[in-house]
Amino acid sequence: MATSTSWAQDVITCDLCDKAAQQFCSSCQVSLCETCIQFCNSCQVNLCETCVKKHRDEFKSLPHDIVPFLHKKAQLVFSACQEHIDQRCEVNCKECNKHVCLKCIVSGTHKGHDVEELTETHKNKIRKIKSDTEEMRTKLIPKYQKEDVEIRNKISKTKSKVDDLGNESKKLRTLWHQEVDNIFDKIDSLSQSLTEKNLNALQEYHNKIKDLISEMKIIVKQNEKLFNSNTLSEVNKYQSKLNEYQDFPEHVDLELPSLRSNIDPGKELVIEIGGYGATLKQFHN
Repeated sequence: MATSTSWAQDVITCDLCDKAAQQFCSSCQVSLCETCIQFCNSCQVNLCETCVKKHRDEFKSLPHDIVPFLHKKAQLVFSACQEHIDQRCEVNCKECNKHVCLKCIVSGTHKGHDVEELTETHKNKIRKIKSDTEEMRTKLIPKYQKEDVEIRNKISKTKSKVDDLGNESKKLRTLWHQEVDNIFDKIDSLSQSLTEKNLNALQEYHNKIKDLISEMKIIVKQNEKLFNSNTLSEVNKYQSKLNEYQDFPEHVDLELPSLRSNIDPGKELVIEIGGYGATLKQFHN
């Protein structure tokens, strides 16, 4: 709670006396108490003594009922007529929807037009404002508040649904990645198996070739010994084996693994090796 000393320091005093200033001049904003300030009933504004003359001069074509603030009257402020600057508008021209003075409807441009006193126009407008305000407060605001609640609920449900979809997508991503890993593990296994099968067959064929070479070298050496042999029986025993070595052993039919794939973005993805294949297909609605 503020002390009496601090409260006193916060009080703004009147510029003309020591009383607490409760009002401000509408023109110069000087601080004045209700005893020292003036009031223009016609324009409904506060005025200090200095600004009274300035106010009259500024709107000198119009009458001004200036009184001490304590004698002020709350009344309607009638604006100056645009055609007769020395007159205030007192009626509303219904045909032109414009505020005009009495001269305008007696002899001016609004002569003969249907008019209504501005006081009555003001009352009707106030009634309309109150009616609109009441409808807005009692019907429209509750209606929109209900819609606000429904929208917030929809937003909450939508966010929850999006979160659920995101979580489900993560689970499916993991499953699909695992399935893809399994596919390529299978492909790697088949590729290795086929490669080993072919390599083993080639190695076996290679061993046969080397064995035959060794056999032929032995035969060559044996034959070379017979070149100079004088022993008829040994030479006579010779049996030609050329026909046995004229043709290679049966060749190996290689089954080299071939990896076929279609990886065009946005199309069906296909991968095949041997008798194994996998497909990933996209659907666009």
